Amino acid sequence: MWSRRILAVLLALAAGYWDSTIATWLPGGFEAIQFSLPLVLVLAVYSTEERAITAALVTGVVQDVLLPSNSGLVSLRYVMIALLLHALSQNVLTNRSLIGAYAMGGVAVLLDRLLLLGVEGLFRFGGRMVVEEPHTFIFAELLWMAIVMTAVFMGFAAFTRRFLPPISRPEAGRIPLWRT
Repeated sequence: MWSRRILAVLLALAAGYWDSTIATWLPGGFEAIQFSLPLVLVLAVYSTEERAITAALVTGVVQDVLLPSNSGLVSLRYVMIALLLHALSQNVLTNRSLIGAYAMGGVAVLLDRLLLLGVEGLFRFGGRMVVEEPHTFIFAELLWMAIVMTAVFMGFAAFTRRFLPPISRPEAGRIPLWRT
């Protein structure tokens, strides 16, 4: 149990470091290759709420410390996104299909952008100068999220029994395809 928590924290540290340093150096649309939001999404949808909030808090604090933006609040944004995505996956959207995974990824990117615009708008309304966070085109982020969610879903489908159909099929009454 502790090993999964430690793994989530280490992955969050690495993702936060990548997003706040290396990803900002990438040219053009490649800046969309970030790992914090997909990590928070995967943990919120496919794991426990505790791991998702822990990863969101850790990766957000790393980005708050290392990013040059003065708005901060990345950790607050990611925790809110983790809570909303977990509630959405438990009550509204299914996570048993690839289309559901795409929908959750799209919701995560749109929530991140809306919360970022809201935080920056609050600082501007308060009269503070805002150094904006580096973000690329939203379509590049949506494409990256679709690629990540496809890889995660296919990995879960290939290596776990998570997405097998829950219907049991009794052998009685079935016509065999070949006779022995």
